[in-house]
Amino acid sequence: MYCCKSVVTLAFHDARCRGHRAGVNAVAADGEFVFTASRDATVRCWRPGSEEAVQTLEGHTDWVNDLATLRPGLLASCSSDRSVRIWTLPVGSQAKSEVLGRHDDYAKALAYAPQARLLVSAGCDCRLMLWDIERFAALGASPAEYHRDSIYDLAVDESGTLIASASVDTTVQLCDPRSPAAAARLSGHADVVRCVRIADSGRHVYSAGSDGTVRVWNVGERRCEQLLRPHARGGGVASGHSDSIFAMSLDGGYAARPAALITASALGEVVRSVLAPAPGDGEQGDVGGGGEEGGGGEAGGAHSCL
Repeated sequence: MYCCKSVVTLAFHDARCRGHRAGVNAVAADGEFVFTASRDATVRCWRPGSEEAVQTLEGHTDWVNDLATLRPGLLASCSSDRSVRIWTLPVGSQAKSEVLGRHDDYAKALAYAPQARLLVSAGCDCRLMLWDIERFAALGASPAEYHRDSIYDLAVDESGTLIASASVDTTVQLCDPRSPAAAARLSGHADVVRCVRIADSGRHVYSAGSDGTVRVWNVGERRCEQLLRPHARGGGVASGHSDSIFAMSLDGGYAARPAALITASALGEVVRSVLAPAPGDGEQGDVGGGGEEGGGGEAGGAHSCL
């Protein structure tokens, strides 16, 4: 006997609900609109100052995990349905979407390089995928098992010559998208790396994660220059219990070294840390496979809860 099973997706709309029907995973903005990605499988478009969504973008069938604004009227999203979608948002009419491609597992993160018009996606299949948004076509992919475990976050520099990825395998990896197989592995975190950012015109990478630390990596020298513990009990750099860092933002433009960083913990604490100049003689971090855990010197600076 053969059993035929059909999968039906039902979307229930509550006219009284002005927001999403489940948690929000990501927020993006293009200067005119704010976009939110939700676990209710939708993306909503908001006009700042309005309590009503301008549009609800439907097409994904599972959590929407990340967003990237490509240019006014063009948005990218990725989802636990494994797809990467491009949304065209014409003024005054309903948005249209096209599936750019699919990962082999949940698609978790996006990053966009505006000068190169390069979109990068990654997820639980442990690999990077590269997309040409002008031709809506795949440009290539990293080798299988680029990371040893799921990739949680991505960053790419504006020119599209450096990609940084953060993984459950506790490492950050750096690569040139023209040769993703030749990646440099930055080891030092003791737990899941959840956030990664590129700053200082690609000269430094910032990473943070479940070990409660932020590490500042010198890209050229492939070493950890600074180690911060913004959520440690008893003060910013004191050793002791540190709460997991789930989100991080740099206070400053891409071209300059940031003056401060903002981190948010698993318990809801938000901290702004003023960054001291990087020491010139931080200990060497481990790059490549194996070796002892790398670590730069712990750096001070003012910390304030927001």
